[in-house]
Amino acid sequence: MDGGYLKKRDREILEMYGCRDSAGGFAVIRYLMNRIRKDREKGNPAGTGAQKDPETALWMARACLALGDYEHCRMAVQWMERTKVSEEEEGERCILIARGMMYCGNPEGALKWALKAAEQNPELGRAWYTAAELLYLAGRTEEALQAAEKGKNCTDPAPEVWDFNILEKGIRERRPLEEMEKERICREADIQGEKGSRAEKMRLEAADGICRDEAGLKAVLEELSPEIWDRDEPYCAFCFWPNGRELTGAFCMNEASVSKWRPEEVKKFVDALPVLEQRGKEILGGDGELCLLEFYPDHTAGLIFETEEGEKKAAVSSELEVRAEADIRKKETVFLSGTAWNPEQLAEKLAIAWGVEIPAAGENGRLLFRDGGLTIEIAPDDRTEEDVCLILTVSGEEGKERDTELELKRLVSFCTFENTALWGKRREQQP
Repeated sequence: MDGGYLKKRDREILEMYGCRDSAGGFAVIRYLMNRIRKDREKGNPAGTGAQKDPETALWMARACLALGDYEHCRMAVQWMERTKVSEEEEGERCILIARGMMYCGNPEGALKWALKAAEQNPELGRAWYTAAELLYLAGRTEEALQAAEKGKNCTDPAPEVWDFNILEKGIRERRPLEEMEKERICREADIQGEKGSRAEKMRLEAADGICRDEAGLKAVLEELSPEIWDRDEPYCAFCFWPNGRELTGAFCMNEASVSKWRPEEVKKFVDALPVLEQRGKEILGGDGELCLLEFYPDHTAGLIFETEEGEKKAAVSSELEVRAEADIRKKETVFLSGTAWNPEQLAEKLAIAWGVEIPAAGENGRLLFRDGGLTIEIAPDDRTEEDVCLILTVSGEEGKERDTELELKRLVSFCTFENTALWGKRREQQP
């Protein structure tokens, strides 16, 4: 792939991050996005480079599926559909599209791509695993079991947590596919050290978007009586008339996920809307007009107000508690032994490995910069005389909890990675 959009240094950095878990996938996406942004700023349209480059698309799709939430699964499909890869990579391309489509509520389309992946590369275990899942979902149980059997001895095996024996058992017991996928996600999170993380939570939420419950969707629509219903673009937007007035709404998910909502949940929010709106106005300063009601995958809601200062949002819990959005801040302490604090050296290496611009160090060597809507601060703690102590802080808007978690994880990993020449050991987070 020499001569493509990515250069040797890009590949080395991407290989270092990998896409083995959500943290690696997040790092790959961040790096590629910053690389593309820099090209745009230099006047090089990304569409003539990254957007059509098969190697970049493969990396982006792998990373998106490592995160595994609905939006990134959709993004993976988009990157793969607009590029062509070499014949030897066609099997991977097909399975990336299949996995993405599966989580975008298009199991019929996903099945076609999974079978094509198995045809292109019969030794690809992920292809047979995915084909078995989707054949089972389509009611083709015997074919599903045959696909699972073929996948057991592939020379390119599926990941360890994609256990064919567990899958076969679930198929024979006629268990719901979404339930089996959620168990696989939990096993994977446990192995990757992501149990209980926001990343795991968002992957579990995405699993609700695999299969559409037609009866459930009908019940939700009957409760809302929408005048307009736009599905999966990528969200489900609608226009309805609560309490005799026109209002725009949106489920920030696909139609399959909407179908898992109980109509009484929707009714609870809609019936309480006058009170919620009044409370939201008070919290946000008393002005503004409600222009949008949003529903989120965790079964909470948001009230979007149009004000003279622009849009403002009030969050509504599943218990109908209203509050203003608050910034998310996560912090960790890292000790580096055997070296002196050199902020210029760290800033230089970060700029290369993350693809970001970092301003000169401030007072006491403090580094402060932005990356993808997050604010990152690296500051030495001069209260300790033992080794070098760094306070790492990542801040982001509410709704970016996962990104904040993963950015901090990436930052800790970077600061303790031996290639930065800042050898050291990580100690427990300070209170």
